[in-house]
Amino acid sequence: MEQFSATITGRVADDPYQGVTKAGTAMIALTLQVSTSLQSGDSGHDSIWVRVIAFGALAARAGESIRINDRVTARVDGLSQQVWISESTGKAGGRITFRAFDIAASMQSDTLTTGQAARRAARGTAAACEQSGLPAAEQADLSVLAGVTANAA
Repeated sequence: MEQFSATITGRVADDPYQGVTKAGTAMIALTLQVSTSLQSGDSGHDSIWVRVIAFGALAARAGESIRINDRVTARVDGLSQQVWISESTGKAGGRITFRAFDIAASMQSDTLTTGQAARRAARGTAAACEQSGLPAAEQADLSVLAGVTANAA
């Protein structure tokens, strides 16, 4: 059986949809505007719109970071399509949906700032039982625990 995979780069066309599956897994759906060449050698471009969905930690992180008009690159390995006829207009419509296993900001025309360094520092602070941005009650608990472990040594 052949395995499908592709890389898609485009602008996020509208606000990402974030939700939770029936099983409680985080999910996100992005509509990407992808520029395509009209003909080989033609300088004009047309656009297609594709839907990219992701689940779990990828969806949660993407939801914290991605906004409308961001340029993103998605690596996908799943494909489905839907077709319908509009009840109001009678016209046929359709959509291709890709399932992403990786989503990244495209830095060709944008800059990128991630929260990775801040998350790493927060984990280090918590591991060392140092004061952090935690609520006062949790900071007090950490102080007590630090004293207990220091006295036990």
